[in-house]
Amino acid sequence: MLFQRRALGEQCGTERRLGRAFLSAMLNTLLLYPDHPYGLRTLYGKEFDQELKRNVAFIIAETRDLPEDQLYSKERRLIEEQTRTGPSE
Repeated sequence: MLFQRRALGEQCGTERRLGRAFLSAMLNTLLLYPDHPYGLRTLYGKEFDQELKRNVAFIIAETRDLPEDQLYSKERRLIEEQTRTGPSE
């Protein structure tokens, strides 16, 4: 995967608990990535800060975009299928 992980062990281990919001953000991104491997931006999570008495954001992962002007294997395969079977009715 094309994610730069930023000390994920620190963020999710003893310092940060794996919450549902964190897991949801990661799962949604992983599910979206094959269809849209660009424009995802940095993924943030939130946690409650005891000192500040409010939620604060932290970086989950920083994504890298693939070039939008290239055809990838999924798109090539789709074009091959359409060329072989013709347009659907």
